[in-house]
Amino acid sequence: MEILSLGDRQLDALARDNGKSDWNCLVIQLGVLSDVLQSLMALKAIHQLYPQVSIALVVRDTHRSVVSGLPWLESVIFLPAQSIVEPLLGNGLEASESIRRAAKWLATVVTRRWRIVANWSYSSSSSYLASLIPAEIRLGYLRKKDKSLHCSDDWSLYIRGVIQENIRQNIHLTDIYTTQLLTALQIHCGDPADVGNEPVTSKGFFTAEPGSLSAVTQPFAKGLSRKWVGIQLGAGSKERRWTLQGWRSVVSMILKRHPDYHIVLFGLESDLPMAREITRSIQEWGLESERVLSLVGKTDFSLWMESVGQCQWLISPETAAIHLASVLGTRVIALSIGPRSFEEAGPYGNGHYVLRAHKGSEITPEAVYAVWAYASSEWMHHRRNPVETHFKQLGWTAEYLKTEVYRSRIRAVQEGGGVVYERQQSGLDVESWTALIMGQIARAWNCGWTAPVGQEIDRQSLNPDLVRELRKVKEVVEVFIKVTSKAERLSKDIATLCIGLKSEQVMELADRDRILKVSKKLARLDHLIERLGKLHPTLMGLSAMAKIFLHHLPGNSLAEVSRNSAQAYARLAQAADLLQKWVVFTMNLARPQAIQRKESDLGT
Repeated sequence: MEILSLGDRQLDALARDNGKSDWNCLVIQLGVLSDVLQSLMALKAIHQLYPQVSIALVVRDTHRSVVSGLPWLESVIFLPAQSIVEPLLGNGLEASESIRRAAKWLATVVTRRWRIVANWSYSSSSSYLASLIPAEIRLGYLRKKDKSLHCSDDWSLYIRGVIQENIRQNIHLTDIYTTQLLTALQIHCGDPADVGNEPVTSKGFFTAEPGSLSAVTQPFAKGLSRKWVGIQLGAGSKERRWTLQGWRSVVSMILKRHPDYHIVLFGLESDLPMAREITRSIQEWGLESERVLSLVGKTDFSLWMESVGQCQWLISPETAAIHLASVLGTRVIALSIGPRSFEEAGPYGNGHYVLRAHKGSEITPEAVYAVWAYASSEWMHHRRNPVETHFKQLGWTAEYLKTEVYRSRIRAVQEGGGVVYERQQSGLDVESWTALIMGQIARAWNCGWTAPVGQEIDRQSLNPDLVRELRKVKEVVEVFIKVTSKAERLSKDIATLCIGLKSEQVMELADRDRILKVSKKLARLDHLIERLGKLHPTLMGLSAMAKIFLHHLPGNSLAEVSRNSAQAYARLAQAADLLQKWVVFTMNLARPQAIQRKESDLGT
């Protein structure tokens, strides 16, 4: 792999086309560490399926240590954010110098002939950069000639309309990245290589010198019988942080009840006060101090990576740590705290657990410990007893009822592939139910494949509250289907009216009045679609996508725009029809069922 940065070496290296592959791909990921790790997971899968495609990655220079040990990337291009991006926000000579540096840096990228440019940053600022780089195929956010934001593909529309509007859905971002790029490659490069069910794990992912653990991690090497639970104390934002009291209680329960386990603490320097409080508590509890190893504030990425890889488990609310552990094969107990949905940013792979508190409550340490204890003993009980039973055995039913528990599973190919988080208790709410449907709708729109209705729910997961809500949904969905179907017909009518015109700029008043009359009806329907989205949360996703579809309609004439508008309304009607089928299926599933008695039970 070629590591490139600002300077003449980068100019020389990228300006020439090395001819290693007929196909190359430039991926722009200027997000935070968790976004970089998710992108790397997707790119590793792409590399396994299309090894002939050369992959280059653009990241901020602050992530240099993360991507330096990836031999399967052809090159990494670092954007020096501190010397380019930040000064641009200022004035005077500093900003002028920054513009000169930015132009020199950009020249190293645009002089190479790129077949695919994928902007996975999905930010407004990155769309300008992506638009300046010539490419045959573009994915992600771009800018039009009028400088307005443009979504260049269907998955980008979905991210813009659903994910970035914080509407719950159940497709992981790693799967979206992978599917988006795989679809483009399959269309233009043919079918991918057959790798069977080969997983994307630490094998061949990162490279490090064997035995390079530093002195501070030597306790990992002492005694093969030791088992380590890693705890990532901090989080990237305040709203995702867990409490000191919660961490102290979990550490106490694990160490006191499981003498074969040890704890290793991870975090930044800002987490040192919390780490000191936990290590101080070890003495109060009368436990051996060596059972807790604190690496808080001591780890660079390489040491952090190796240390997490030595753990059997990682408990964390921080998405970057969760993604790293997933890649390294360390099982995860993820604490879903804050606004970001775990369905799109949770641990990737089989057998990870996610805890999420009900609205208005918090994740309790008893719930965290109970789920970890249950998960770490799966080899013994083979999950024959549900999590609910385990909570009852511990006597924490009341605490448990405040926390939702999910377990990750990689779907089989015939089920659609990708990771899914299966709820481990009964009591499916309408929000979680809707997330399942949005995932099905997205696959129907963008993959051309729809899983069987009701594939991911069963009778045990239903409850009366959900059924009552679905009765309301049924009526609203029927109205939504009628509205979108009528909007589709009106759009076609406008297209038909435009076909007979000699010019769309100059027309007779009668023709203009007919078009305006139909357009006003269509505008009222658009307003009604927006109102239906506000009427019930189940339709929020479709209402949001209606805005995105109509905002990004392609076409250079009114007739062409109207035809594309009709297709957009047809897609919305298709999605609403699928939603209606789910409503009917779920309500039928919830009905009481007669049980046929055996003849032996009837007596004589």
